[in-house]
Amino acid sequence: MPEKKSNVTAKTSASQSYDFNTFSGVFVPSVLAIFGAVMFLILPRVLGGIGLIGMILIVFIAHSVSISTAFSLSAIATNIKVKGGGLYYLISRSLGTEFGGGLGIQLFLAQAVSIGFYLIAFAKGVQMILAYFNIAFPELYISLIFCLIFCIIAFKGARFVIKIQYVILVAIVLSIFSIFLGPDISSQAMGITNMPQLTFWVAFAMFFPAVVGIDAGIGMSGDLKNPKKSLVRGTFTAIFFTLILYALLTIKLAGSATLNQLFTDPNIIIKLALIPGFVVAGILFATSSSALSYFMTSPRTLKALTDDNIFPPKFKFLGMTIGNSREP
Repeated sequence: MPEKKSNVTAKTSASQSYDFNTFSGVFVPSVLAIFGAVMFLILPRVLGGIGLIGMILIVFIAHSVSISTAFSLSAIATNIKVKGGGLYYLISRSLGTEFGGGLGIQLFLAQAVSIGFYLIAFAKGVQMILAYFNIAFPELYISLIFCLIFCIIAFKGARFVIKIQYVILVAIVLSIFSIFLGPDISSQAMGITNMPQLTFWVAFAMFFPAVVGIDAGIGMSGDLKNPKKSLVRGTFTAIFFTLILYALLTIKLAGSATLNQLFTDPNIIIKLALIPGFVVAGILFATSSSALSYFMTSPRTLKALTDDNIFPPKFKFLGMTIGNSREP
C-alpha cells in the first residue's frame, strides 16, 4: 500500500510543475524582457530624438500603464484559482471565455511576433561582433539560426531556461554598471537644447514595447508555487525596479552625450560604456533572454486557449505537450 501511494504522488508531481517562486518565476523573466532591445538599441535614439524631459515623461507614462495593468492583475489573481495561461487566463476568468478568447488569440500572436522582434535585435548584436572581425553575415540567417537554437533550449523546459536567465541577469547588471561608470563624450553638460527630431507620440510608441515585458513573468502563472502572491509581488517589484533604472539610465545618457550623438550613432551605447565588451554581451544576453521568455510564454497562452476550446476540435493538437518536461 505505501508503494502505491508513492507512485500516485510521483504521478501527481510529474503532471504539475509548481516549482518557481516570486523571484525565479515572475521577477527575473519580467525584468529580462523589459531590459531587452529597447534599453540598449532604442532608448538612446528615442532620447536623442525627444530630449531629456520628454524621455523622462515617456518612461513614467509608459510604466504607469503597466502599473495600472498590475493593479487589475492583482484584483483578479487574488480572487480566483490561478492556472496556466498568464494574461489570457486572468482575462478570460474575469470577462468570460468569449471575450477573453478574442483577446487571447491577439495576445498569443503578439507574443509570437515578439520572438521575431528580439531575434532581430539579437542578430544586430551578433553583427557588431562579426563586424569587429570584418565578417559579414546576413541578419536574416543569424535570426533563423538562433531561432532554432532558442527553440531547442525552450524544449529542454522551464527549469533549464530559468537557470540560463540567472546568468543572463548577471551579465545585464554588469553591462548597466559599465554604462553608468562610462566616460562623458559630449561637448555639452546636458544634451537638452537640441531641437526634437521625433514627435512625442512617435517616441512613446518606440519605447512602449519595453514595458509590456511584464507579460513574460505573468505568462508563467501555471508554473508557480503560489501564483496569487508571486504574480502580484513579482510584477510590481519588476515594474518599479525597471522604472527607476530606466529613469537613471536616461539621465546618465543625456549627461554623457549630445542629443545629436544619441540620435544618429547606433553604437553610442557601446561608446559610453566603461567596458564596451560588457555592453555588447548585455545586448546579446538581453535580447536572447527576451526571446527565450516569449518562447516559454506564447505556447502556454496557446495551450490555455486550446484547453478552453476556443479553437475548433480539429485544432486540439495545438494544446499538446512535448518532451519529458511536458512543455506546451
